[in-house]
Amino acid sequence: FGAESYEAIISHFYLADSYNQRSQFSKAEPEAKTAATVLARSLPEKYPEYVLALWQLAKSYRGQGKHADAVATSARAIELIEAFRRLPPNAIYADMLDDYAASLRKLNRTEEAADYAARAETLRAKESRKDVAQKPSAMK
Repeated sequence: FGAESYEAIISHFYLADSYNQRSQFSKAEPEAKTAATVLARSLPEKYPEYVLALWQLAKSYRGQGKHADAVATSARAIELIEAFRRLPPNAIYADMLDDYAASLRKLNRTEEAADYAARAETLRAKESRKDVAQKPSAMK
């Protein structure tokens, strides 16, 4: 496998995710940038892998206090999701919207942040209702 093979790039994505989860944001940034850059060259933008790589990059920016970069990158990911109507699972999309709202608040864009936080909450409520509907009744 080459340095730009799908497998290698997905490894960069998972490494960025791991660093972000451990709050090692400065290590996550180059991994997420590599994944997003190569995926942008090799796949159409509508592919979920590209959008999720953008999200990892935005999380690394936010963790480093680079809120303007986080907002721009998150906005692009959300724009692609909504343009191509390829929504990730509700829980993941809600997390993306919450991360975006958090960065907007850091830039004192509180009204806009509230809108995105409300959208995230709506998605979580839908997911919760779906979970309840899928569980068999305890009483029979």
